[in-house]
Amino acid sequence: MLLALGLGVVLWIGASFFIARTILVASTLEHERDDGLGHAQRMQGLLDLELKRLARTSRDWSAWDETYAFARGDAPSFVEQNIYDDVFANLKLDLMAFIAADGTPRLVRSVDAQTGTARDITPDVARLLAPHGAWLDAHRTNQAMTGFVATERGILAFAAQPIHRSLPDAPGDSAGTQVFGRYLGPEFMDELRGILRLDLSLTLATSPDLAPDLRAALTVAGKDGIAVAPLDLQRLGSYAVLSDLWGAPVAILRALSERSGYLHAREAERSLLLASLAVGLLAGLGLYLFMARRVLQPLRALDTSVAGITRDDGRSRVAVAGYDDEITRLGHSVNAMLDEIDAQHDAREARDAALAASHLKSEYLATLSESVRVPLGGVLGRLTQTLEHDLPPAVRAQLDAAYRAAYGLLAQMNELPDFSRVNAGLKPVEKLPFDLRSLVEDVTALFAARAAQHGLVLACVVDPRLAHRYSGDQHRLRQVLANLLDNALKFSQRGEIVVAARLGGQADGHDSVELIVRDEGIGFAPAGPAAGVQDLARDGEQALARPEQAGIGLAVCKQILTQVGGLLDIDSATGAGSRVRATVRLMRVADAEVTSRFAGRCALLACRAGVGRDVLVEYLEALGIDVTVQAADGLHEAGQIDVVLVDVDVGPAHPAGPGLPVIALVAHGTPPSPVQPGRAVLTRPVQWQALLAALDAVLA
Repeated sequence: MLLALGLGVVLWIGASFFIARTILVASTLEHERDDGLGHAQRMQGLLDLELKRLARTSRDWSAWDETYAFARGDAPSFVEQNIYDDVFANLKLDLMAFIAADGTPRLVRSVDAQTGTARDITPDVARLLAPHGAWLDAHRTNQAMTGFVATERGILAFAAQPIHRSLPDAPGDSAGTQVFGRYLGPEFMDELRGILRLDLSLTLATSPDLAPDLRAALTVAGKDGIAVAPLDLQRLGSYAVLSDLWGAPVAILRALSERSGYLHAREAERSLLLASLAVGLLAGLGLYLFMARRVLQPLRALDTSVAGITRDDGRSRVAVAGYDDEITRLGHSVNAMLDEIDAQHDAREARDAALAASHLKSEYLATLSESVRVPLGGVLGRLTQTLEHDLPPAVRAQLDAAYRAAYGLLAQMNELPDFSRVNAGLKPVEKLPFDLRSLVEDVTALFAARAAQHGLVLACVVDPRLAHRYSGDQHRLRQVLANLLDNALKFSQRGEIVVAARLGGQADGHDSVELIVRDEGIGFAPAGPAAGVQDLARDGEQALARPEQAGIGLAVCKQILTQVGGLLDIDSATGAGSRVRATVRLMRVADAEVTSRFAGRCALLACRAGVGRDVLVEYLEALGIDVTVQAADGLHEAGQIDVVLVDVDVGPAHPAGPGLPVIALVAHGTPPSPVQPGRAVLTRPVQWQALLAALDAVLA
């Protein structure tokens, strides 16, 4: 015990020292560095602002036609009329230079530092201002240049601009280069001091007696050209490097600030260390007295209580004291362990009840399947007999859709008895050829009437790049897709529901196929049905016990996809709809059917905006048809049009003129109307084969 107390005192003192060093001193240094970098960034920003001002002034002058004529030698009175002493003062300039395109100086004038009047200087601008004459290339590159350069008089901030005519759309060739500059002399430094309120100095980078801190700042300055470093215990230096056009340092601007915060932090560190030492000794003494009275006696009581628990039925609990210490928490932990054991026992009983409910549901599904298949077979027989007669195309399309929907429903009813075997993983995985497009469109057709009754827009799109036939277990895929679509209809009261089959990728003769169901319904929180994907066992039992809430259940869909090597991904939020994506890897059996009989045709699409229109555009473009989309209330002649697809709910029968082939888009359940020559009817949601048949009917 004494060893533990001593160790606690040492740890307390060490922790206090660490807090003093880390929180006080280290954080103060960090704040100090941030302040120093802020000073450097403000200096750099003011320098950049000066360059931008020079560039803006130079750009304004270079856009004059008079300047263009002067650079070409055609305006001899330009200097007398425009360049005088007040111009330099008003524009805050120390240098104005106009160089012709061949490098001939037209004018090089600077302000005299002693008299403040402008005078012409040596015209060798390239040697005086830039050793390589880089800005003389501005008229060839058509790019403005800004930077700093060291001259005999001091550091010059300059802006070079190519000279063009004033017409922006036809500037023509550059007549030369215009250079405006300002020396960073005492006047400029006073302006910076007034803004920053710091001690500033500007030093040439090539100075032979460069101070060590300036030399170090030139070395550590990064691409942004700023650095910060302490000079001594009282002062902090912030540095901004001025570079020329080639990135070489020209000068360095330094700002000095006081380090008052650091000195206060060091004093507080010493005071805190002494205080923590005194507090640690007093706390150690008090803890020793506390442990002698409060530890040994509670330990004996805990041992007695645990021994009593082992002798009864396990329903007893440890008697704990009202203190907040390790022994009391140990007693609470023992009681929590006993509560967890009781909860596991209750969970096992709940699982047994869920399994019993699952068995009852399987029996109910088998009975329901047998009761529905007999009348459904009669419906299919009557539809088959009717389709054998000679029928109008629109009526045949409606009856064919009804036949396919009834056949898909019969397939679903045949698969209901297999549900219990799917859930148990006993039904073998099939690998037989099937038509993926027909599967997706047939499942969607099963729910078209239900969607129409609820006022929902149901759209189906199958990626034209998908293969014609795949090898896989179509029954399991049909179950998954039907359940996802059933959930979307069940929890949606408005908006659109989109069923899509997309090509995710291709490799080694296999395609990654994505089956997506997206709705604008009520959605669900992460703790809702989406949790079934993360915890299959728990939510699988929940889906079996409450089938009215989630159909087969997302957990079982996950299990089915796992059996066929697929994945289930859910993106949903309460009130924001849902997007469920089932991804499977299928082997290609027959490549996608390619038809070119409609290539080069032009179609006018007039229907309401939405996913249904996007599906039509995608299908028509996949057939090589040039599509023009127009609003129903603004139709006009759109050039050469071969066929018009119009939504009868929002548009006229012949939106682009009489005599043009028309395909009318109608909602599901619309009564068939007499088919007119050059006219076909297409029911939403649009199916690929139905679209091909309609195009053949009107374009034959």
